[in-house]
Amino acid sequence: MKGLFSRLKTNEYARHSTILMVGTVISMLLQTVSFAWLGNYYSDTAMGLYQYLSTAYSILLIAATGRYELAVMLPEDDNDGYLLALLSAGMAVAFSCLLEAGVLLVQFGFGVDPGWVAFLPATLAVLGIYYSCNYWLNRKKRYVKLAVNRVLQGALFVFFNLAYAFILPDCRYGLILGYLSAQVAVMAILVVYMAVDFRKCGIRFSAVRLRELAAEYHKFPKYSVPAGIVNNVAIHLPVFLLGAFSGSGVVGQYTMMNKVLGAPITVISEAIRDVFRQRASRDYAQNGECRAVYRTTGKTLAVAAAVPFLLLMIGAVPAFDALFGEKWRMAAKFIVMMSPFYYVKFVVSPLTFMAYIAGRQNFDMKWQIAFCLSSAAAFFIGYFVWHSPYMMMLCFGLAQTALYLYSFFYTRRLSWGEAGKGRDAG
Repeated sequence: MKGLFSRLKTNEYARHSTILMVGTVISMLLQTVSFAWLGNYYSDTAMGLYQYLSTAYSILLIAATGRYELAVMLPEDDNDGYLLALLSAGMAVAFSCLLEAGVLLVQFGFGVDPGWVAFLPATLAVLGIYYSCNYWLNRKKRYVKLAVNRVLQGALFVFFNLAYAFILPDCRYGLILGYLSAQVAVMAILVVYMAVDFRKCGIRFSAVRLRELAAEYHKFPKYSVPAGIVNNVAIHLPVFLLGAFSGSGVVGQYTMMNKVLGAPITVISEAIRDVFRQRASRDYAQNGECRAVYRTTGKTLAVAAAVPFLLLMIGAVPAFDALFGEKWRMAAKFIVMMSPFYYVKFVVSPLTFMAYIAGRQNFDMKWQIAFCLSSAAAFFIGYFVWHSPYMMMLCFGLAQTALYLYSFFYTRRLSWGEAGKGRDAG
């Protein structure tokens, strides 16, 4: 244990990863646990309306920012990185204003109640600004601030949702308002950090340079926007296809598996990816390659995750039987079956950002399309050949793993810089 702490003190990369991961995990736990608790105060209708909003903004936000926030890490000059953050946030605000005009037209021009859609423009603007600021702080290695901000986000999510449950006479939109209020608060804090950095880093605003950067990083809206939209479709694909082929009961079992296995993996991987983005982008800009940090990240993830995933494979069924009874036996079997595949995803997913660092957004777009199509094909094969939800999940896991392994070998070559480009066939 002493060796671990001394390693965290001396290894900046490991320290930053740990700080951000701890903050992210605490925030995730607060929000996940609170959802079960908030079920006592909100109806299933309120939960459904919140889900509609979250699905809509997860797709539209990709188009709203043009994905320019992903480019914030790449320029060598901090001034350019800051301008890209402003570009991303400004595009989100402009997109939200256009959407708001459309909502008002429908509401007052045609007399149609927009319902939960009325909250969508404001949500997109707030999230667009939030993520743009988040990437700037990531670039500047402000990981303690980011971690604290994420914990605060989780705490405020619980606070506002409880407050609205008692304050609002109609709680249909309470969860939406609670989420939006929490996001406004944490966004405001990040905006203050950005304003301080504007003076501290001597940032010079230039509309001409802003247009030049938009043109220079045009691959992000050209390739990353469609790739992101396809990725969101692929994420929701298992729910739609399992529901169509096997019914809502199997979808519930898959959802339980995803809450226990998929959601934590995604959150932790994203925290590690944030740190990898900063370090790999810096090394690639300075040295033309970043193979050392790529290799270190991959090995660390592979070793650190081996035992937890092995324990999941061994203990998922008895643990679920003890905690939940046989009701969730299928979910436990899904976890056992999918653990090896999710292990590969956990290790490789943070490294996929290497395609953006190397300017190969077209590869990411093609990969996302292949992932979506192969996932759909896997479910169809599992259903029409074996008529079994287990075989559908097995085929999906095999397809997912094959594509992640291909991405690993491709992005590993990219991390070599010019040496890798000579061997690149894509």
